[in-house]
Amino acid sequence: MFYNATGRTKHSLVGAVFRTWPTLTVPAALDYVARDIDGQGVSVYQQSQSVIGHLLEVGRHGLLVDYAAVEAGTVSKADELCGRARANIASYTAESIINWKTRQIGGRHLLSLVVLRETIDVDTDDGFGSEQVIQYRVLRLDPAGQYTQEVWEEGSSETTQKVAPFTPLNGLGRPWQVIPFQFVGSENNDTSIDDSPLYDMAEINVGHYRNSADYEEAAYLVGQPQPWMSGLSDQWRDHLEEEGIYLGSRAPWLLPQGGACGMLQAQPNTVAKEAMDAKKQDMVSLGARLIERAAR
Repeated sequence: MFYNATGRTKHSLVGAVFRTWPTLTVPAALDYVARDIDGQGVSVYQQSQSVIGHLLEVGRHGLLVDYAAVEAGTVSKADELCGRARANIASYTAESIINWKTRQIGGRHLLSLVVLRETIDVDTDDGFGSEQVIQYRVLRLDPAGQYTQEVWEEGSSETTQKVAPFTPLNGLGRPWQVIPFQFVGSENNDTSIDDSPLYDMAEINVGHYRNSADYEEAAYLVGQPQPWMSGLSDQWRDHLEEEGIYLGSRAPWLLPQGGACGMLQAQPNTVAKEAMDAKKQDMVSLGARLIERAAR
């Protein structure tokens, strides 16, 4: 039996962070992020909760800012309201961020390369189904200091370029001078890989599951009573085997003179159970410390 203390603690920690509801302060033109920050109907609050959950699991996450490809001066308020031209933030798990590099420009260390693994659905030829295709979105800062993107698709034998390099534009219709990708970590928000806050608890949780498997196996193997008989002759033994032995109050065992019978049952072995209880207490202690830290 798997006691999901790690998952429950994760949800409790996310709840502790949002115990006091955050205040959103944005310009009026960005009011829509309160309802939809990624173009898929996810609010900034929901995305924040999801990011915190991923940070608790693996200690790392990534956010990519993007803007519709429009020309400067051609965007109207109606275009922004209908979603034709608006900013959004795409969320990437740590497992999807497969490569990155930085470069020092002046007094700053800027991202010069980020490779993101994406899974997209492609319609099948019959139009009724879909299949998943792996593609890689490559974000670069070229030698001239401009941000470019390109997309590669993973095939059965090789990876081919699906979208040639292009220059994304910001809300002013100008090229970006930085890669608008932000690492988020459990300790800080730089490119280094932080530790998972829930790793220690997950390790104990797996150990608790192993103890549970040992305990359940022992209970199954030796927990059932075992009948026994003694004082039987060979002839009596053969007779019982031929007629069959039945258990229950309506099937008394007829034994020869001097024969005896009874039920054996193993004494309880609590070693595995004690190990489970100790690990459960360790998980409670770790979870209490994490929740106390989050509440601060």
